[in-house]
Amino acid sequence: MKLKFDKDYFSPIKIIAYGTFYDRAILIFSSIILAWLYSPKDFAIFAVYSSILSIIHSAGALKYDTLLVTHKDNNKIKFVLQDCFIIVFFIFIACSIFSFLLLIFFKNINFETLIILHVLLPLNVIFSNSLIVFQQYAVRKNDLKKFNNSKIIQSFIFSLLAIISSFLIKSELSLVYAYFIGFFASFIYFYLGFKNSFIKKKINFKKFFSNIKERKDLIIYDSFGSVVNSLSNELPVFFLGYFYGQVILGYYAMLLKIVNVPITIIMRSVGTVNFKYISLKVNKNEPIFNYMLKLTVVLFSITIIPILISTFFGKEIFTLILGEKWSYSGVILSTICISIVIKFVSLTLLETAYPLKIVKILSLWKIFSVIATFISFLYFGRLLDDFYIFYMVNLLEISIYGILLFIILIFSKRFDAKL
Repeated sequence: MKLKFDKDYFSPIKIIAYGTFYDRAILIFSSIILAWLYSPKDFAIFAVYSSILSIIHSAGALKYDTLLVTHKDNNKIKFVLQDCFIIVFFIFIACSIFSFLLLIFFKNINFETLIILHVLLPLNVIFSNSLIVFQQYAVRKNDLKKFNNSKIIQSFIFSLLAIISSFLIKSELSLVYAYFIGFFASFIYFYLGFKNSFIKKKINFKKFFSNIKERKDLIIYDSFGSVVNSLSNELPVFFLGYFYGQVILGYYAMLLKIVNVPITIIMRSVGTVNFKYISLKVNKNEPIFNYMLKLTVVLFSITIIPILISTFFGKEIFTLILGEKWSYSGVILSTICISIVIKFVSLTLLETAYPLKIVKILSLWKIFSVIATFISFLYFGRLLDDFYIFYMVNLLEISIYGILLFIILIFSKRFDAKL
């Protein structure tokens, strides 16, 4: 098989890869510092907050934001952008109501938890979900510089404040506060950059609801599926904290924070450009299977050396870089590295589902992944100790994301067959 791609394909990948590299480089160096400043318990609290936010964040603007990239009519993009932010506002209202209901049922909540649930989390939802909308709009406008800068600003502000606050604010929630301000700073940057793109006229809610109804399949199936998929990703965080305590959860959270750095560099750059590239080919009724197969082979091939290193030297690497107290994170890495690779490849190709219009199929897969994860942890969490549970995690995620990769390739081949 000859692996050959157009030169135009690599140009935007390089731009996003450079930006993502700087973004992830900031996080990986700050993570090394933070590992010495914070305990596994501190990272466990931060992991729970970021996991809750990630589940809500995954919906974006209920996936209506994908139209900012795929919509064929450039004259309607500003209206799509307006609709996206209306949806984000409704999500904020829903989160605020939910947090208020939590306060009614759990009356003995301390002050800091009160602030996080009732103020920080709903506001963070506005900033984080708006960033998804802005990022999609930046891709549409081919303004990849803003796309990159927003990520770098978010990472830099979070890292800087997390380090400073470890000395000034003696709180287990210092990481949470820094995380919130990082999102806010990135939101302000995007807003100032794209403020002229907003329609300055009264919102036509009748037209808005008509647009939503027209795209109900995208909103109902895909946004629900994305939330369910994110829930599947974050369930291990909640179950590990519940069955094995905050220390084991902290080890797992630090592992993901470090390992996700190189993975995200490739996944964001290739995944974002792949989404636009596939959308153009589908709109032109051009075949895509050979391209998808080649990309899959390339993604797997670049993981061979990292797999070997992680398998045999995971514990030693974490001990050397982060200190002896984080060595167990390396043990976990050696156990689950194969599943991390399968997950990386399949999620890089995931957004192919939008132009291929297989969101209903993937919604079923996402529901399956949640059910499988929930049942597996509920059963094995009571039987396995804090070492063997990660073998279960490895096998579970290999199965779940192996099925996802199979679905994407099969439907790419079916698309070609219909041409």
